[in-house]
Amino acid sequence: MSQPDANPYAVTALLVPSSELGEVVFERRAGWGRCAALAVCSAIGIALGTLMTWAVVSQPVFYPELGQYAGLFLLGGMGLGYAAVSAVFGRFRCHREGISKQGLLGEKALRYEHIAEFSYIESVPRRGVSRDRSVTLSFSPPRGIHLRGLYVDGLRSDDPELVALRDHIARLLGEKMQQRLEQGGEVPWTSRLTLTPHGLRYRKNMEQAFWLYKPYAEIGAVEFSSGQLLLRERPGAEPLVREFTVVSNFYPGLEVFKRKLPRA
Repeated sequence: MSQPDANPYAVTALLVPSSELGEVVFERRAGWGRCAALAVCSAIGIALGTLMTWAVVSQPVFYPELGQYAGLFLLGGMGLGYAAVSAVFGRFRCHREGISKQGLLGEKALRYEHIAEFSYIESVPRRGVSRDRSVTLSFSPPRGIHLRGLYVDGLRSDDPELVALRDHIARLLGEKMQQRLEQGGEVPWTSRLTLTPHGLRYRKNMEQAFWLYKPYAEIGAVEFSSGQLLLRERPGAEPLVREFTVVSNFYPGLEVFKRKLPRA
């Protein structure tokens, strides 16, 4: 007699089609500029790899060292070509009850309630390369489920619907964290921050072996600078701790943390 699945999400999360996630709220595809850039880089890589291979085969005495680079350029070019085709035919959709991503190898879908970890990574514009900020989204199910998460990149950071999606998922995960706090437990926020019912446990850096503690009532300033969260006892004071906003579950933890701070 077969044993029942101990994880109630294991089957439903694995088999859920996007058609069961409700109405499509919005859809995003990669921009043509990104697709073209990947295609051009792919063509250059394959062309250089082919040229090097020809040089090694026709003149092995003069170009023996090119052989090791030819394969790298060919593989890199083919990889970029696959990425270009995936970008052309791929799409990311936000539904009423979950998210889905269509790619060359099929579709992945995940209900909101099955998302356990979420990251929202905003790139920093590079001078002379691009002035636009892009966003990478990562969604992971609970550990122990045999289901790969969703990973979406190349989206625009000034997209209000993506920001709304980020805040929606942050609130959903934040509610679960809040429930654990109300039960008297501690909730890991990041590798350097832990939420407790009455205060914040923190480490200034990963090398610090011991944890510090600060009651929420004594945290008087919350600031953001260069992709980091800065917590201070008062405006202008030395930061108690810094944390990058790109770490997993930063925004859900931030939702809970803001509720714990004293009202102005």
